[in-house]
Amino acid sequence: MDQVRLPIRLVPRKDAQIRPLAHYCVFFVIAGFWMFMARSTEPPTFGVPPLADPDIQALFPWFGAAFFLVGLTGVASVLAKTLPGGPFFHIDLAVDGLTIRRWVTRRHFAWQDVPPFAPLQVERNVKGGIRIDHYTVAMQRDQTGVPREALRIGAGEYGAADAADDATALSGWLNALRTMALEGRLAGALIEVPAAFQSSMRPLAAR
Repeated sequence: MDQVRLPIRLVPRKDAQIRPLAHYCVFFVIAGFWMFMARSTEPPTFGVPPLADPDIQALFPWFGAAFFLVGLTGVASVLAKTLPGGPFFHIDLAVDGLTIRRWVTRRHFAWQDVPPFAPLQVERNVKGGIRIDHYTVAMQRDQTGVPREALRIGAGEYGAADAADDATALSGWLNALRTMALEGRLAGALIEVPAAFQSSMRPLAAR
């Protein structure tokens, strides 16, 4: 493990963007196919009789615009994550807490206020099976005692190991930093960066 002093920044790994980039490119293909076929001289009906109202029929090509916008937004997000230094997507770790940036929004969490971190596995039903995603989360209870997420980090975007291992390693690392901060030992201390996150780490000038 490398030893560094805070503040540091974690930026998304470029190789972690390959799958989402391919996913959003599919929306471009769907949008192009839809709009091309809908604007053809004899658009396919797929076994459904054409609508009697020509005005509504003329709107069919624009339905593909929804897929185009989804793809465009997704690709823009992926490309923003690959910019040097992570100006739009990153996690800053400092003596006073951590800051999570998503596009133009920033959320700062002081170490003394953020709950302990833990790995979380989320299963989603997708076409062709079940997709499993791994996160690092901080849970806190509301006034009724129901646990709710204070923050969620997609560990696989920043770690270079298995996604489940990344979530576990990131949770343990953040908990260690949190403990050091609560005990007043974090300022000026050399901290160890887990091997899986060394490639996504960038030093920052002290604030």
